[in-house]
Amino acid sequence: MRRLKKCYVKTIDNRIPEGICGSGLVSAVSTFLQNDIIDSTGKFNENYFLSGFTFYKGVNISQEDIREFQLAKGAIRAGLEVLLQKADIKTVEKLYLAGGFGQNLNIRDASKTGIIPYLWEKKCESVGNSSLDGVVKYLSDKDARKNFYRIIDISREINLAEDSDFQSLYIKNMNF
Repeated sequence: MRRLKKCYVKTIDNRIPEGICGSGLVSAVSTFLQNDIIDSTGKFNENYFLSGFTFYKGVNISQEDIREFQLAKGAIRAGLEVLLQKADIKTVEKLYLAGGFGQNLNIRDASKTGIIPYLWEKKCESVGNSSLDGVVKYLSDKDARKNFYRIIDISREINLAEDSDFQSLYIKNMNF
């Protein structure tokens, strides 16, 4: 077996790995793609097809894990594309990534896996716990309250399951 071009494991507080988080899975899949461990359909190469890829004792990514990742990736990208279509948005100037996942996500790896379009890579900004920040701003800033209600007034719900384009975009976006 050849050596990986780039592979390292980082854990919270440098502890012994016990599992893998979502942002870690994104980086692992990106590394697998860059090193031909999986192909563009998500299939492990023959060295890993049966056993999966073991990072550490008990921490393994299986073929099933890759397939689950592809389902999530396909849904995220299809959802983004449908929302952009519905809002008639042609260009994205900024993509804010929120929460623990967004804060720890390696943007380049997310782009290489296709979760985030390649052209958006430099337009991404991690904003951490934006829901908590939003509550604080809402409670402490009168102008923020006005904007909050304005956003509610112009927002509309889009049921992706009922959208005619979602299914085809979902399938299109599953591969890498």
